[in-house]
Amino acid sequence: MRNNVILKFLNKLFLMLFYRNDMQLLTSPGKKDRDFFIMQAVFGTMTISLFLGVFLTGLYIYMGASDSIMGYIPIMPSIAGILLIFMGSLTERVKNIKRLVIILNLVSKTLIFGAVLVPLMVSRELAPFIMLPFTFMGLMFNSIMSILINSWFVDTIDASIRGKYMGVRAVFSLVVSAILPVISGKFLDSSPDRYVAFCVIYSVAWIFSLFESFSLFKVSNPPPHAIDRKKIKFTELFTIPLKNKKFREFLTLQSVFHIFWFLSMTFASVYEIRYMEMSYTYLTIMGSIGAIIQMLLYPLWGKVMDKYGSNLVMRIAILFFMLHAGLYFFMIKSNAHVLILLLNINGAILSPAWGLSTFSERFAHVPREGRTVYDGFFTSVLAVIILAAPTLANLIRGIILKNNVSFMPFIEFKALFFLTFISLLVMNIVLLLKSKKSTGLEKEKEMLKNIKYRFSRK
Repeated sequence: MRNNVILKFLNKLFLMLFYRNDMQLLTSPGKKDRDFFIMQAVFGTMTISLFLGVFLTGLYIYMGASDSIMGYIPIMPSIAGILLIFMGSLTERVKNIKRLVIILNLVSKTLIFGAVLVPLMVSRELAPFIMLPFTFMGLMFNSIMSILINSWFVDTIDASIRGKYMGVRAVFSLVVSAILPVISGKFLDSSPDRYVAFCVIYSVAWIFSLFESFSLFKVSNPPPHAIDRKKIKFTELFTIPLKNKKFREFLTLQSVFHIFWFLSMTFASVYEIRYMEMSYTYLTIMGSIGAIIQMLLYPLWGKVMDKYGSNLVMRIAILFFMLHAGLYFFMIKSNAHVLILLLNINGAILSPAWGLSTFSERFAHVPREGRTVYDGFFTSVLAVIILAAPTLANLIRGIILKNNVSFMPFIEFKALFFLTFISLLVMNIVLLLKSKKSTGLEKEKEMLKNIKYRFSRK
């Protein structure tokens, strides 16, 4: 009897913390699929949090990769999608999404795992250059898988509850993000052989990917699209998305933001680990604090977005991105511990706002038919933009270092953080003026509509 009382209490606590006692999410048709999509998100987060982030950066730093190479490591998941535009014709004609997604998951995660084994076969000097293709190819297949999962997710989860469900799903993933990296970071810092520790972490990540595949296997296959059997011409991979004015405007905004943001943020991790000499334990603990804050803020941002729209939330997020770059500019060894805490708090505020608003805005302008064509085009364009960012950043760093500019510590990095800050400030001002102009035009249209209505009544 006592056990039943405890179980009921734990069940109520679970529903309150994760579902906010939202009965619509618990009773709407399709709960089985929603539950397994949550499991997929949890195991996928476990896998990615151990394969990427500070662990991927740390692995390449340990292998002696240069700063120029390190500028590309954090953005490799993004630039790996550079060829996805050519996959649109194939992904639209996939008859069994579930089977292909599971195959891609196994192949992609095995390739990423293979990178950590390369130093067993070649010298340490040569290893980073052979590891890069393994990591890149693994992430490229993972990007194709992600596009298919996005389309599968949108088809499976009812639009009326999708926003709230995404918030709940994110909270489950954030629990993992708050715990697993800290344990792994502590293990890495305390290990007598750091390379062996990386091998263990990557092996565990690969095992988690198998559980992710099982979760996907349990989700129902999405209904076939009307365009599934239609062959898409090569030129249509470009023309279909570009003819959509709303999508084109959104893509332009995203492209401008990403070039400014990744101009400096590709060096953020290496700046923290190599130059600020932060431990993995401290960095992962700070990341966990950020994850806990995000758990509280995801539902709040969801409500704000439902009330005021995703466009406004996205603009607010850009303000916090600007603040993020400003904090990095003032970071030196003596204040790094405090600023990294502030950065993780700021990141916890902007991440759910940016994630929810950009996902909503992106798919609001994409028709059901040809969705993966749009997604592949979007991913490829941003991959080109993000790839260009560290190339430009390395040119700027090279000029600063060549001319021996040294009026402040780490000036070659601080200059990049300052450029990001100024660029996002200008971008925010432009968006604000554009928003006011748009609001004014809407008011004028409404006024003219009212005048016409009055004359018609007379």
